[in-house]
Amino acid sequence: MRAIGLALVLMLAFIALPRTGVARSGPCRLGSAARGRQRAPSGVASSGPCTELAALIGQLEAACAAEQNLANAVEEAFRLHPDAEIIASFPGVGPLVGARLLAEVGDDRTRFADARGLKAYAGSAPVTRAGGRSQHIMNRKVKNDRLAAAA
Repeated sequence: MRAIGLALVLMLAFIALPRTGVARSGPCRLGSAARGRQRAPSGVASSGPCTELAALIGQLEAACAAEQNLANAVEEAFRLHPDAEIIASFPGVGPLVGARLLAEVGDDRTRFADARGLKAYAGSAPVTRAGGRSQHIMNRKVKNDRLAAAA
């Protein structure tokens, strides 16, 4: 699975290239510098950056594969949950976001007395501050940040 874009390869090539001021030249010069390095005669001095680049690409591919395996495991565990069908029916909530919502809220259905309590915990319930003749409606600042980001 080689899903590495040109920008990523150029970034890794920049890491592997010696510090010659190519970075200040922009991506076009960086690309030509990386291509020029490939045309260099093979030798002990020129094989180091290529070996380092190949090792970095291998690590990146392993990290991508591990991330995909973890995402598949999370999706499978989410589908086995009794509330998965209800949570997945929310607009914009897929298996990964649904699993995150379940992880943040928990399985205890008696934790919140009503929907307003859950909404306040997530930080999406408005807070009204009134004093004298003024009344301000604002968002709650104390909230579960991870749940607010998922919602």
